[in-house]
Amino acid sequence: MNELEKKFKEEAKRRGCEVLRGGYPDFLVIPPEGDPFFVEVKKDGTYLTKKQHKMIRTFSQLGLSVFISFNGEWACMANPSDYYRKSMQKKKFRITP
Repeated sequence: MNELEKKFKEEAKRRGCEVLRGGYPDFLVIPPEGDPFFVEVKKDGTYLTKKQHKMIRTFSQLGLSVFISFNGEWACMANPSDYYRKSMQKKKFRITP
């Protein structure tokens, strides 16, 4: 983070804002028709980081579509909301299709 970014971040925090950095989904997909959506690509049995979990949840709360692609496959994309419920119950962020 350069000095200007640090200055901005410190001022945002001083104003009571939460500032997120990192954890963004891997892709923003803009289809020829329909609404854009975000995709996080994960290998089967791997984990969402806490930053990824928070960022995906924040995007979803803003009404932005976020999906998880397992092993880079388009056909098996899933909405991550099911994983949130399970992971919050178990305090883990592991995902499996």
